[in-house]
Amino acid sequence: MPTARSFADTIREWQQIRDAYGNNTANLTAGQTLLPELEALLTKALELKSRQENLKAVKQQITKEIGETVKAGTEVLLRLRSHAKGSLGTENEGLTEFKVAPRRKRGPRNKAKQKPPASGATTPAADSSAPAQPAAKPTPA
Repeated sequence: MPTARSFADTIREWQQIRDAYGNNTANLTAGQTLLPELEALLTKALELKSRQENLKAVKQQITKEIGETVKAGTEVLLRLRSHAKGSLGTENEGLTEFKVAPRRKRGPRNKAKQKPPASGATTPAADSSAPAQPAAKPTPA
């Protein structure tokens, strides 16, 4: 089963075989016909690798430019939202179109304070004149 190899290992092997055939031309005449094909493939592979490296640099540059463009666009977007807020007012519900939350009045802050019961019923603590005793905490078993 073939193992994964790096590009450099493959090219090095091709070059070693090419050089070995060059050193043993008298003994290996039958394989000499394949050497031009190997040489052409070696040249093509190196050229393609060079193009790949160049494209990698171009890709990195484009990625950098995209990041700068997005950053500039975000700044413009913030300015547009700010302008809309200033023009329409901070409480205008139309701000939601610009994904800006308008200022709204708050409800009651403490929900525990509710209206007293409407009926004339009183609580047991209110009927007695003595102060209310705190409930005893159950002891863990």
